[in-house]
Amino acid sequence: MMLDEDPDTPSFPLEAAAEDAGLITDTARAAGLHLGVAEVVDERLHLAADDGLGRTDVAATYRTSRQVTT
Repeated sequence: MMLDEDPDTPSFPLEAAAEDAGLITDTARAAGLHLGVAEVVDERLHLAADDGLGRTDVAATYRTSRQVTT
């Protein structure tokens, strides 16, 4: 999907991935854990959803990553 630039036909919606990532990191924090990479993934998924990509495929996160790194 990333190579074809077609994340608009979702196999797994980004908003669902963002919700799952939030549940994982919230549960870890409640247990006193710091998951590092999972927290970055959570941040990027929520940033992409906030940018209006929530209904696209989770692969659309690369669009947000491009904006963050440039």
